[in-house]
Amino acid sequence: LCNCSITDWALTICLGGLSSLNRLQLQGIMSLTTLPSEAVFQHLKTLHSLVILECWCIRSLRGINGAASLLSVYLSSCPSLALAHGVESMPLSLEELDVSNCMLASETVYDYKSFVRLSVGHLTSLKTLELSHLPDLCMLEGLPSLQLDELTLVLVPKLSAKYISHCRVQKSLTVSRIAVP
Repeated sequence: LCNCSITDWALTICLGGLSSLNRLQLQGIMSLTTLPSEAVFQHLKTLHSLVILECWCIRSLRGINGAASLLSVYLSSCPSLALAHGVESMPLSLEELDVSNCMLASETVYDYKSFVRLSVGHLTSLKTLELSHLPDLCMLEGLPSLQLDELTLVLVPKLSAKYISHCRVQKSLTVSRIAVP
C-alpha cells in the first residue's frame, strides 16, 4: 500500500482476509497511526517481511508480536513512532531488524533523568541489526547476549561505545559516528 489514505480500521479489515500474505509494505500513508491488533497478525501465518516507510503519523506497532512467522522488519522515516517500547513487542522469530531516520521516543519521555534505550536481548533469533540516523538513542541493552551475523550502527550520536564493546558479531560490524566515552 503506497501513498493512500487507508485508516487504521480499514487496514485491520483488509489484512483480516489475507492469511497467505508474505510481505507487507506500507509507504507514505499519512492517515495510519497504529498497526492492527495481535489477533489480526496471528492470522497472517506466512508474513515474513514488514516494511514501513515514510508513514509520518504512525505511533505504534501495536500487535506485531502476533506475527509468529515474521523474519524481517524495516522501519524508515517514521518520526512519530515511539519505538523504544515497540522493540520489546517484536516477535521472537525476528532475524533482521533495520531502523533508520526515526525518533525512538515521544517528546513526553524526555526529562533530565531519562535516556532513550532499545532493549534487544530478548530477540534471540536476530541475525542482522541495522540502526542508522537515530538522534535520540542513548542505550542499546542486551546486545552482548545475541549471536549476530551483522551489526550496523551509523549516525547514532548519543549511543555510547560501551554498549557495543562486548557484542559478538560473526560476519560484519559497521560502526560510524557514535559517542565515544
